[in-house]
Parts: sequence; structure tokens; C-alpha cells
Amino acid sequence: MRKFFGSSSFARDSFYILLAVEVLMSFTFLGYFHFPPISITLAYLPVIIAACVFGTRQAVLTGIVFGLSSLYKASASYVMPLDMVFSPFNSSEPLASLFLSVGTRALFGLLIGLAFDAVRGCKRFRSWMCLLTLLSIRLHSFLVCGAMGILFPQFNVTYATSFKLDKYDFCAALVVLFIVPCVWELYNSARVQQLKTYIDHSGVDSYVQRSLRKRALSFFTVAVTMTLITAAYFSQRTAFMLDKHGVEISAHISGDLLHLQFMFVMAILALDFILMIVGLWAYKYLMYKEYLGSLDSLTGVMGRKMFLNKCVALQKNRALLKSKANGWFLFFDVDAFKSINDTYGHLVGDEVLCGFAKRLDEALSPYGVVGRLGGDEFAAILHKPITQNALAALLDDLYKDLADILPQQKVTCSIGVCSFTYPQEIRKLMYATDKALYKAKERGRACYVFGEAERKE
Repeated sequence: MRKFFGSSSFARDSFYILLAVEVLMSFTFLGYFHFPPISITLAYLPVIIAACVFGTRQAVLTGIVFGLSSLYKASASYVMPLDMVFSPFNSSEPLASLFLSVGTRALFGLLIGLAFDAVRGCKRFRSWMCLLTLLSIRLHSFLVCGAMGILFPQFNVTYATSFKLDKYDFCAALVVLFIVPCVWELYNSARVQQLKTYIDHSGVDSYVQRSLRKRALSFFTVAVTMTLITAAYFSQRTAFMLDKHGVEISAHISGDLLHLQFMFVMAILALDFILMIVGLWAYKYLMYKEYLGSLDSLTGVMGRKMFLNKCVALQKNRALLKSKANGWFLFFDVDAFKSINDTYGHLVGDEVLCGFAKRLDEALSPYGVVGRLGGDEFAAILHKPITQNALAALLDDLYKDLADILPQQKVTCSIGVCSFTYPQEIRKLMYATDKALYKAKERGRACYVFGEAERKE
């Protein structure tokens, strides 16, 4: 799925919800409205939405799910003869039925997906969207009726059948024409795009817990288990109740009851899956919102509390403890920062801090995390492997990058660097690094000094 959506977990999850909606519509009244002696089908709606909102490949996949669902529904013994041809198990032509139920729906998704992709990005996309939505409804009927006319001519269904319209067709068209643009507008609204940003960032930021997927899988496993147990219970009670009323259940009837029971289970599981994704989104949203609230409001790097919590968490990291890895802790002090504030004003001083934090983060983020402790004081903890020589070269490059922050004056900093072995008490680590920082200041600032934390026996 990554090649379908790139790095956007929100887009991927949204498509998963759409597939679940397709299953839900196919197996409940949401996709089929019955007005004896006819029925109106709206189960193709998610295919159109997939083509409009996502793209061709997603529309084809949704069409396949739609086709497989209709194939299963047509496999019961109680369906009408015209519906039985959609099932390879109930017709005399299995391959023809497979193409009719699944192939036509996949082709439908392919054609409308290509059509929407062709007009995507046009200035009048909304107008094209409405037009293609209306044409998609007829296209679906045209493909299904045409295939049925060719593959099963005995039912007298032809291409022309798809153009016979009545008031129910117009009602269905109005419903689809209302829902598809609304979904597109909602998905592309500023509020949903902000939610998308939060969800996507929560999945890649190291501060946000990465065990969400395991938790979600555990939740869904429990939901599936409980649903199957409940379905089996009600199936047994149904048979018991009918037996008490003197209704003999033959193997044929039992098979149909099992068929219906599976449809019920699939619909419930689809609903459970949708609720799971929505719950996951809510959790990710709140986690990332908490994360943003913990960032330093001026510079955008970690605030003091978040940074120290991260340092403590790293000392408990099992992989680092097991490997007995070495790490680096660094303190940074902007040289003559008070003079910059007094000379150029606090707004310029804020710009210097922002520029300093940005360059610091760009230089060190591949190896660890950066935080602002307060004022002009910053810190970093590097937990990924880097030698002392490589770190020294990186700090030399950092000095070059810092020089152009302020055009009127060269910006420098004093740096204290301390090596340590996991685990290390943060208070002792900060004390040892602070000593190295003061040695750098005593040497005239604009330099770095390496020190070493007390090693545990």
C-alpha cells in the first residue's frame, strides 16, 4: 500500500475505511434498496469515491472488493435466477460468472479512475467531477448489462437495458451526485488536511509512541474473536428456537443460514474496523497535539521537559542497554547573546535563537535529538553511532553554518561534549557536560571541549 499513498498513513487508512464501507454496503441495506418488484443498487458508490478522491489503482481494488461481495451474495440458493448468474457456484458458466461479478466491477473502477485522473488538477474539476459521477452510474449499468447480454443471452438483458431509466434511477443518481462531491470536499477541507498532517507526523516522530499498530491489531483481533463467538452463539440459538417451534432445519436451510450469518459477521467486522481506525486517529491526533504543546514555542525544537524525558527514555532503551552502546551529551551556549539583545533588540535576538536551533537540529538530528533548556542554552543527546573525530568534524561544520545567522555580527557558541555508556544517570551526565562547557568558556568561547561522564562499574 505504500506505493499507493507514499508516506501518508492518513490516506492509506482513509482508503481502508472506504474498502470497509464497500463491504458494509454490499452486505447490508446501505448498498441495496428494495422497492418491489425492483431493487436499486448503490454498492458501486465507494468505487466512484475511490476514483475521485484517490486514483485509478484504488478504484480498481475497490471494484474487485465490490465484485467479490456481489459474487458471495449471489451464491445463496434463495436469490433470484437473474442474480444467480453472478456466482460461479450457481451458474453453468463459472468463468463467465466470475467475469460478470468481479471483472466488470474491476473494469468499471479502471475506466472511471482513468477518467478522474485525466481531469484531476483542472480549474473546473468540480464541474468535471459532477459530470463524471453521473456518467459513472450509467457506465456501471452499461458494463454489467452488456456483459450479461453477451455471456448469458438467455436472460434477454442487453446494453440497451442500461438506458431504461425510471424515477428510482433518478433518485439514485441524485444521492450519488450529492455524496461524491461532499466526500471530496470534506477530504480536501482545511480541517481534514490538518488532521492528515497530525496523523502522518505522529507516525514518523520518535517522540510519539510507535506501538500503536500492535495495539490496534490486538484490539481488532479481540473484536474479530468476540464477533465470531457472538455470531456462533446466535446461530445456535436460532436453530434451537426454530426446533422448539417445530421447524425442521434441513442441510439446505442450514447452509443458507450459515451464508447469511457470514454476511452478518462481515458487516459487523467492517464496522469494527472502521471504529478501530477512527479510534486510532483520535489517539494519534491527541498524542501529536500533546507533542506540539511540549515543543519550545519559539524555536520549534524540544522544550526542556520533553528533552529530559527523552534522555531518560533512552537510558531505558533495551537495544542500547543490551549493546552497551556509547552516547554523547552536548551543551550549547550562544556566545555574547546578551550583547546581541542589547545591541539589536529582542526581536533580532529571537531570530538568532531560531536560526541557531534550526542549524543545530539539521546538523544533529541524524544522530539524536536537540532541545532548548532555556534562554540561549541548548542541549543534544546523540544515541546513534558516531566517533569522536566524526563528531568534531560535524561541530566544525556547525560553526561555519552559524556564522551567517546574523549579517551584522558573527554568531558563535561554546560547546561542552561528554561521552557516556548506557545507562547513565541524567543528573550526573548534565553535571559532567556542564563542566566541559565551562572549560570551553574559559578557553575564550567559540570552541568545544570533550569530557567524559563517570562510568558505572
